[in-house]
Amino acid sequence: MSTSQSLRLQVILGAVDQLTRPLQGMMQGSHKLSGAVKEARDRLRDLEAQQKRIGNYTGATQALTDNARALGTARDKLRALRDQIIATEQPSRELNEQYKATRREVKQLERDNTRLARTQADARTQIERSGLPVSQLATRQRELAAQIDRANGQLNEHGRRLAAVRERQREWNRAMEARNQLLNAGAGLLATGTAMGLPIVGMAKDFATFEDAMLGVAKQVEGARDANGQLTRTYYDMADAIRTLSTDARIGQSAVQIAALVEAGARMGIQGADNLLQYARTAGMAATAFDAMADQIGENIAKVAGLYKIPIANIGELGDTINWLDDNAQSKGADIIEVLTRIAGITQTVNMSMRDAAALGSTFLSLGASAEVAATGANAVIRELAIAASQPARFQDALKSLGLAPDAVQLGMLKDSTGTIMQVLNAIKSLPEEQQLAATVGLFGKEYGDDVAKLAQNMDEYRRQLALANDEQARGSMAREADARAMALSARWQAGMNRLFNASTRAGETLKGTLVGIIETAGRVLDALDGWMQRNPGLASALMHTAAAVAAIVTGMGALALGLAAVIGPFAMLKIGLGIIAPLFAAISAPALIAVAAIAAVGTAGVLLWQNWDTVKAKLSSIWDSIKAMFNAGVQYIVDKLAAIKAAVSIDFGSMFSFGGPSTAGAAPLRAPGTASRSTTTSNTITVNAAPGQSAPEVAREVDRQLTERERYRAARRRSILGDVD
Repeated sequence: MSTSQSLRLQVILGAVDQLTRPLQGMMQGSHKLSGAVKEARDRLRDLEAQQKRIGNYTGATQALTDNARALGTARDKLRALRDQIIATEQPSRELNEQYKATRREVKQLERDNTRLARTQADARTQIERSGLPVSQLATRQRELAAQIDRANGQLNEHGRRLAAVRERQREWNRAMEARNQLLNAGAGLLATGTAMGLPIVGMAKDFATFEDAMLGVAKQVEGARDANGQLTRTYYDMADAIRTLSTDARIGQSAVQIAALVEAGARMGIQGADNLLQYARTAGMAATAFDAMADQIGENIAKVAGLYKIPIANIGELGDTINWLDDNAQSKGADIIEVLTRIAGITQTVNMSMRDAAALGSTFLSLGASAEVAATGANAVIRELAIAASQPARFQDALKSLGLAPDAVQLGMLKDSTGTIMQVLNAIKSLPEEQQLAATVGLFGKEYGDDVAKLAQNMDEYRRQLALANDEQARGSMAREADARAMALSARWQAGMNRLFNASTRAGETLKGTLVGIIETAGRVLDALDGWMQRNPGLASALMHTAAAVAAIVTGMGALALGLAAVIGPFAMLKIGLGIIAPLFAAISAPALIAVAAIAAVGTAGVLLWQNWDTVKAKLSSIWDSIKAMFNAGVQYIVDKLAAIKAAVSIDFGSMFSFGGPSTAGAAPLRAPGTASRSTTTSNTITVNAAPGQSAPEVAREVDRQLTERERYRAARRRSILGDVD
């Protein structure tokens, strides 16, 4: 390699090194300084540990010395007191107490002395284990203090340098962050624009959802529509009330769900805005209290209230009773409601109150029966006892074994059904245990005998649940539970989401008129387009076929353009790259060229392409222009052929030619396909001045050319008419 080539290569590599050196310096400096800081800290910890061991030994030695001195003083005092007691014929009580206290003090100091000696020995062992003679402790301690000062100084210096390096890194990171912000600005603005439009769509969708739910309310609630089918003030007041109700955290239902409850209540015969809202409020609270679906619980509560003739204004009492049993017994509120819906009919025949029926069903449930078994068991008890006088001999014998008269039992069921049932169950329980099941089977059959026997054996539970159902504390229990639930974060969150939904529906409602106008306008445009296509099926078909053909041509040309771009792009990149690395090729020696022969061949081709780029570019532009010209000619050819198909041309050359002078020829009438029944004809007069010596075929070609030009002009005129050509 020549000196100049070597110098050029050194300059290039040096420039690269200069460009990357700041970043490399920051990275290497940060790693080195971090390692130095860690090493200094480890060294400092080691020095501090040594100093701590020396301090432990010194402290233990001093404590042992002080304790020995105190022990000697105490012993001297003890000997003096002992001598004084011996010398005194009758020592005083105070002197004896002082002697005893001093003796205790001596013993404690002796124990402390033993402990401190052990501590000193342990500290001495640790020091000697580290290789430091105890005799050199003072010298070593001074050396450690000096080393610790030097280590702290090094640590502070490394920390300062590391802070400087990190500041450079932060500057680099800030520069990179600014670059990233510029790169992401476009994408961020695009995303922001999209995000700004999404809430508008969401508002419209929320209002449409709420409006759909309110349509059911309008269909079921009296007065929601007038005689003309228009929505009334009642409808809008109900909508506002439903929105307001959804913000109550105690209910935990959205406006759409409450609208569904109102619709269901109206369908079951509840009328009046106040009654419907009270029903929806109670159903929502019951769903929260019983952990059940609001629509199902609401429907069952409405059925029970209707069967027991409970006014809607007092429907909350029904929920309170069931909730109180749910809270204080093993039964579940949803199961109690299901039992009540099944036994309401039979309980009404014996004038049993809703509370007593709930207690009976809840007791069956608490004893392990399912809702279905509890309902059928309660039905059997009430039904069989209500018709005791007309029961078969099996029933009569079982009842007599209890000491009860059938007529009295039947009459008692009409006057006090709960009391009569309690009387029968008490009589069953009074029987010997081995006879109880036989008695219940005789009274209620094999299907329900075991369940009633279990009920008789648990009379205390039945009495307790009767007391619960009729307890004054039950009043307002469901509201209290709803209030407690409303304090939970989930309830507050749900109420907040409901408020957000309500605000969204309000905003969407303001957009309804605009959206309806846009939809209607679009509908009119589509209707007009549909009508035009019906009136002009031929032209519509031609347009669709033309659109398909143009789409195919554009797709093909697009693929071709992409192919050219795929070729031109790398060539352009290669030009730039070769401009950067070309000096390197000149600096490589012959042996290196042999080692990279394949790469050199590609590089040579690239250099040639780069050096002749203007010529290559001109050639590619010429090729592209030729492709465009071919495309335009192809499109024109298609247009011409379509025009030619529109008309068939017939020419009579019989008396057209007159050589040597002026000649005129009349063209045959032009007739378009599909117009044979029409009498309209078109005349064409063409004048041809034949030159001397011009042959007949040449004259014919001239006539054909002029006819073609005229037909092309007429075809263009026809194409400009937006309608079918008859």
